[in-house]
Amino acid sequence: MEKLPLIIIVCIIVAGIAFWVFNNPNGIGKGIDNGGINLKHTIEDATSRD
Repeated sequence: MEKLPLIIIVCIIVAGIAFWVFNNPNGIGKGIDNGGINLKHTIEDATSRD
């Protein structure tokens, strides 16, 4: 019971860091979005019938 406040604080800090990493302009979330868009265009180019 004595360690419960420390565990809660650590969880809040970890959640905040994860939110910041995925949502800042240069974070992982932006990289994942860019990668998905590039993959989509690559697949569309490979399967298009020109």
